[in-house]
Amino acid sequence: MLGKRIEKDLEQRDLLKAISRLEGAIRCNPLDKDLNCQLANLYFKNNDLVKAGKLWYLNLTQSESELVAVKSFTNSLGNDPTLILRKLLNRQFFRLNLLEEFQLEKLATLLEAVRKKEEKMPRFLYSLDSHIKGRKRKYSR
Repeated sequence: MLGKRIEKDLEQRDLLKAISRLEGAIRCNPLDKDLNCQLANLYFKNNDLVKAGKLWYLNLTQSESELVAVKSFTNSLGNDPTLILRKLLNRQFFRLNLLEEFQLEKLATLLEAVRKKEEKMPRFLYSLDSHIKGRKRKYSR
């Protein structure tokens, strides 16, 4: 049903309405890959590279246009790993245990950059740090 409404919005060239519908759907299901991909594509069509890049950041493979959007996202945050993680993890209902290994590796790389940059680990990263350490222990056995 949602897909048909979005298709209708796009047929009527109402990109903002389609974006709004997808944003609402993602609030209910933030880790739905298809919805996130659709929304990122619409943001890209609407020339909102920062928002598209945020959604594409944790993709395994990235096209040239996706890389440009991801670069816009990171540049908008001054390439600061703490700010990037805050934006990526700020969603309500964000579930670390549902992420794939390559996504956790990307987050772990950012977390390591935060460790090098910050004197003290920001509180909002405690659960990510704990989750990644737990995964490492699990796989090192």
